[in-house]
Amino acid sequence: MAETKNRNGNFSSSSIYKLCSKGRGALTVENVGASFITYVKEKKRETKLKRSISNSVNTRPIIWGKICELYIFAKKLDTSFSDMNNVGRLTHVNHPRWTGVPDTFRRKQLVVGDIKSPSSLIKFCDLVEHIEMGLSAFKASHADYYWQLVSNAILTGVDKAELLFYIPYLSELKEIKEFVTNIQEEDLPPDLELFQIEWITHEINAFIEFGKKPIQIPYLPNECEYKDFNVFTFNIPQEDKDFLTARVKMAIKEL
Repeated sequence: MAETKNRNGNFSSSSIYKLCSKGRGALTVENVGASFITYVKEKKRETKLKRSISNSVNTRPIIWGKICELYIFAKKLDTSFSDMNNVGRLTHVNHPRWTGVPDTFRRKQLVVGDIKSPSSLIKFCDLVEHIEMGLSAFKASHADYYWQLVSNAILTGVDKAELLFYIPYLSELKEIKEFVTNIQEEDLPPDLELFQIEWITHEINAFIEFGKKPIQIPYLPNECEYKDFNVFTFNIPQEDKDFLTARVKMAIKEL
């Protein structure tokens, strides 16, 4: 496992599920779907452009997710979890066009993880229910999350992965507001600035103090039957590692 400079022109764990799509008929390595073709075309163009083909925009849901990730590291995780964002983007030892940035890594347990903070209660409930149904249901219903974890497991050389996902209880919103208020510029990811997170404190304050509705921040009622913070740890089937590796190798050959 090593670092690479950026994701432009490279296949990234966060979008690698697109390489796992299938066309009509049975799922085989050769039977690729439309999103495979589109993703490869995008990376070809980035290689020629020598820049990203699209501009990333910090929308409010994206900003909320980034702040929740900081909050989770500060308040929900113990010291066994390493923050892999401090390591930087990783590249596959044999395929330098294959990259990714996991969120967490537990060195003693050899488990790689990704943190998600759904902006939709529907997405959150779907995750809980599909995970309760087992790995196959999770894989079928959340292919983007599943293949991201498989990819990052391959990049870090481990066989276990975990999804950590979170929506705060109503009673946590005040603490989150204080947490955001105390964030310093150096605490933020490089692509985020302090003025971009101010809306979170304003939104929570207007909701808690003045009863403003609807609030743009998802929350769980304190008395609900769902847990705010959930961790789903699983062993990755070797056949899925082999399948993803074969698909990535096929995609790299087309660049």
